[in-house]
Amino acid sequence: MLQSLRSKLFTADRTDQAEQAVGLDGNGLLEAIVCETQTAALQVAAIASGLNALHTKVPLKNPGDLKHFLPSSATVVSELLRAHEEAGLEAATLLRVKEFFSDMTAARTGIDRLFSDMQRLGIENAASHGGATIAAWSRLCQRAAGAISALDGDLRRRLPPYYAENSAMLLKLLKGAGDGQLPCIDKAGNVVLPDMPQRRKTTRRSLLQQCVLRHRGKTATVIAKDISTTGLGLARTPELKANEVVQIELNGGRRLMGVVVWASGATAGVRLGKPLPPNDPLLAG
Repeated sequence: MLQSLRSKLFTADRTDQAEQAVGLDGNGLLEAIVCETQTAALQVAAIASGLNALHTKVPLKNPGDLKHFLPSSATVVSELLRAHEEAGLEAATLLRVKEFFSDMTAARTGIDRLFSDMQRLGIENAASHGGATIAAWSRLCQRAAGAISALDGDLRRRLPPYYAENSAMLLKLLKGAGDGQLPCIDKAGNVVLPDMPQRRKTTRRSLLQQCVLRHRGKTATVIAKDISTTGLGLARTPELKANEVVQIELNGGRRLMGVVVWASGATAGVRLGKPLPPNDPLLAG
């Protein structure tokens, strides 16, 4: 149900998104809001952990990979929050979630600048001048924790129990990252995401983002609907044929190679040339 819900909201014209949200049942709206918020909070913990590592000069294996963990646009959750009364959210909860996503949008500007400085000045020099950005993402961890805590009561009463398990794990991660610790950095210096309870329950995650499809020497803007460790589901595709090799460029510039395994009208399924590891940020949530 959630995948279908988010697909409708994302692929509709922006002027119609709020109207579609109002027509959904309360638990469906709540589940969508919780899913979007928990996914973004996990990615915030990962980014903050990486920034803490740079600040304390703990070696990161691939510092540039941090950009792959950046939370995506808040468009979907913004439209969903317009129907907060139908979702059963109180004003105080609505405010906490809005504050989180608003601050997240602002924090992205600073970290985009930091990534640019890393390329121009080098990692150590950029990190030494990135104190404001690091502080902003530390505060964002607190905002994220506030949003997660505010949603916790409703989700415990109305949603499957693994959402509450997600909340408990996320609050620990966010506190650690907000306090300058490295909860999402492993011993080898990789940025990693923990195996969240919800992810153990579902093998395919709704992704819902615009991406660039390259095939036959042409490019097209399509929708990446969902993702698993081995494949992608696409919508709004041009005509594709089975066994075609394609490249998908996601938000942030990440590129995935794959082979079309099925195509029907404007939808298709792609098998990835290299399976994603279980802790890949694309599988978060």
